[in-house]
Order: sequence, then structure tokens, then C-alpha cells
Amino acid sequence: MRCAALAVLAVGALTACGAESQQPSTSLPSASSSSAESTPELPPLGPADLPMPAEARTESEAGVEAFVRYYVELINRASRTLDAAPLREFSNGCADCERIATDYENDKAAGYLYEGGQITITSYEYVTVGTQQGASFLIDSSPLTIVYGDGRPVDGLAFPATTGLASAAEVRWDDSRSSWVMAQFLLGQA
Repeated sequence: MRCAALAVLAVGALTACGAESQQPSTSLPSASSSSAESTPELPPLGPADLPMPAEARTESEAGVEAFVRYYVELINRASRTLDAAPLREFSNGCADCERIATDYENDKAAGYLYEGGQITITSYEYVTVGTQQGASFLIDSSPLTIVYGDGRPVDGLAFPATTGLASAAEVRWDDSRSSWVMAQFLLGQA
């Protein structure tokens, strides 16, 4: 599990810093740089029925965890509503985030609905490589069936429950919104 997150963060570190060697960080950014702590009246972010929790807007290890868990809840919400806009709202060049959002939008355009497929984080670990921050986590998902509007299953779009799928995320702090954003996201990767 940790290897997947380290790979995600290492790619991000190499992309951001060229091929120069990085030592893992043992410290977090100063809490004094967090505008969420000094400005309690931050404008709300996220959909009205699932606003971003305050803790996910803190520039801290706990804030990273709250944000990653919130993003997974946004994916669960999208599987119920097929509204992918919040996934894009908190993506910063995240290719998998864009792919997931596009899949929901395409399914919505085709008139499909989702039954099941809810994701649960069962294990979580904060990870840093150089200045990159993120998480490795395991997920379980309930069975998923994609159906037509009248409830008939779409051929080839039924998936069994899964357990213990290694996943990883790299996040970046967005000063303009006092929020984390997703830079890379690998959901259920081996």
C-alpha cells in the first residue's frame, strides 16, 4: 500500500523537481501558514449537499487525511448523482480524476444509473516524499451494477464487491481557496 503512494509521490517529485535527489520530509508545513485557522469565515467549497469539512481546509497532516476522505466521498456522491463537477473542482492536473469525472458524465449522457459501488477507505497512511504530500490507503467497494433508466442492467457493466485494493493520492495546497487539491489519484491500483 505504501509503495503505491510512494510511487505516486515520487513521480510528482520528479515532475516538479527534475531528476534531483530528494530526501523524505519528516516535517509538515507550519500551521501558521494555514489561512483556514486564522480565517474561520472561509467561503464554502464543494456541493451544497456535501460541503468540504473545515478540517480538510487545514494545511496539516490531518487536513490531508480529511481531504482524501472527502474526495472519496465526492466519488461516492457522483455515483449516486452522476454530477462530476465537484471531482473536477478539486482536481489540479489529476489525470485519473478527470478520467473518473468523464466516465460519470458519459454514463449520465447515455442515460445510465449506478446501483451500489460505494467506496470505503479501510486503512489510511500519510506519506511524504520531499515536498510532496499524500496518502496510501486501502479501499473496499460494494458491488456495482450500471443500469438503464428503466432499471435493466447494461451488458458488461456489473462489477463484484472488492476488498483491500491499494490506492494512493498526491495532494497540493491551493492558497487561493485555502484547500487541498488532488494532483494524482490512483484508486484501486495494484
